[in-house]
Amino acid sequence: MKVLWIVNCPFPETAKELSLSSPLSQGWVLDICHRLNDLGEVTLCVVSTGEVGELKHLSFGGTEHYVIPKPGRFHGKNFYAAYIKKIFEAFYPDIIHIFGTENDLGTAVINSYPDIPVLLTIQGVMDRISKEYYGGISLWEMLKYRTMRENLRFGGMLFAKIRLNKQCKTEYETLQKITHVTGRTLWDYSVMKRINPKIKYHRCNFNLREQFYDAPKWTLDKSVRHTIYTGYADYPLKGLHVLLLALEIVKQSYPDVKLYVPGVPGDDTGELIVNTGYKKLIRDRIEKSKIKSNVVFCGPLSADKVIDRMLKSHIVVLPSAIEGASATVCEGMYLGLPCICAFRGGMTQLLRDGHSGFYYDYPEYGYLAERIMRLFEDDDLCNRFSKNVIEDASIRHDRQKNPEEYLQVYHEIINEKREEI
Repeated sequence: MKVLWIVNCPFPETAKELSLSSPLSQGWVLDICHRLNDLGEVTLCVVSTGEVGELKHLSFGGTEHYVIPKPGRFHGKNFYAAYIKKIFEAFYPDIIHIFGTENDLGTAVINSYPDIPVLLTIQGVMDRISKEYYGGISLWEMLKYRTMRENLRFGGMLFAKIRLNKQCKTEYETLQKITHVTGRTLWDYSVMKRINPKIKYHRCNFNLREQFYDAPKWTLDKSVRHTIYTGYADYPLKGLHVLLLALEIVKQSYPDVKLYVPGVPGDDTGELIVNTGYKKLIRDRIEKSKIKSNVVFCGPLSADKVIDRMLKSHIVVLPSAIEGASATVCEGMYLGLPCICAFRGGMTQLLRDGHSGFYYDYPEYGYLAERIMRLFEDDDLCNRFSKNVIEDASIRHDRQKNPEEYLQVYHEIINEKREEI
């Protein structure tokens, strides 16, 4: 079976070979790729876009990799056509698998080869992300904290949402042209069905980054008390500005509390590097709340460094205004950390409130602070949450079962197409 994947960015080994920057996300896709290769029933071809001057083709571990140049601002809708044709002349798939509803390359492939069956995997729902992007930040705050660069280049929080609205149109167009999607939660199922009621939904869980499967489990005795690990928080949707308000309250009872923020660049001392309006807002909030010494900005972290930081943390807090199924929480749960999440989107199905973690309502930072302090003061509760999240996450992120479910869906879709013919 020949399967062609459309992903948002090149895999790490491809990026390294082509001297491209390698994003730290999508590690779960890489692990599914390796596991499918191990099953021996699939020949994979992975297609992405990148900062290259011409179409690039590499082979690693039995998988073909193509990187298409990114289109410029003024390129038309047919930009990808010639590249797609060349790839399909070399690798004509039995099925196309698109990762992400916002991927305009995926839409171009569907338009070029409408007779090949397609599977779409939902990663983020752009329709909901766009609506919640500001995370409760007021228009006045967005205008107040704009940088000169953002004013000159039409950037920042305001214009980011305009770009998201464009991606929503791509998402809508893509979903109208496909029949089969995979997702993980009732939330993404309901959103997809609203956009296209004819969609056939397959529930398929993700794998984690491979390093997490060999990592030791979290124990309270080896963690640093009163430390919090959160998710990537470079833009307002992720809710860091809300978590900081909760941290100010927590500090009154726990002066040594420490929040570690990955992904957001910091200097050698862990202080925030300010280069966007949102980061100006964050800096201002930190200074006004007098919590500068309580927040550490870690910058981009490799999987091994995330594991190290998580195992040293007391708890994980995910304050997003909307989220499908946060990789940060999924990884934290697999390691066994007590977790707190905003009750939003697909996150509503990850934890069992009071059994394997805590939920709170997104804007209620006072309630979030109480949940944090409850875990800080109750070791038995932390240990009970840890035991329960490990059990739940081990089932959800079954490294062998998940790729087999994708393979089963491939067979089902291909057989359905053959019956139509």
